[in-house]
Amino acid sequence: MNATKANQKGTVLLVSLLILLVLTLIGVTGARVSILQERMTGNVADRHLAFQAAESALRQAEAVLSDAAVPAFDGTGGFYPAGDANRPSWAGQQIEEGGGAASYNGEFEGVSRLPEYYVEQLPQISVPGVETEVGTPTTEIQFYRITARGFGARPDTVVVVRSVYRP
Repeated sequence: MNATKANQKGTVLLVSLLILLVLTLIGVTGARVSILQERMTGNVADRHLAFQAAESALRQAEAVLSDAAVPAFDGTGGFYPAGDANRPSWAGQQIEEGGGAASYNGEFEGVSRLPEYYVEQLPQISVPGVETEVGTPTTEIQFYRITARGFGARPDTVVVVRSVYRP
């Protein structure tokens, strides 16, 4: 009978160690999931910050265009005529600073770099007048395409937004 009790004590020890191992694996997996969720939350917050920065640059460009003195669209200072090949190209993976874009003039906390924008002057669109008489003059409407780029807390977090603006 004593031999049976000794065997049972060894079995209880083995089962206890297996349960402890399973609980340890569950704990480690839970910690990994928690760390992954923290990273995802941080990335979402960083992307949101970059989006807000890009939107701020977009609004600043709209404010410049709504002024009475619209800048010259000569390919300098971030203002380009439509289809200008020298305008910035932000489609690639390399993130260059400036490159013909205008920098955001305000302060933006928490970002790795201030946002940038460039404006393209699109061709004017002729809209017929509302008069019913023949020879009524047409109205020319000017549109602008604004492209803005914002950065998050990390320099590799980049958001590019684009809008067409009519002052």
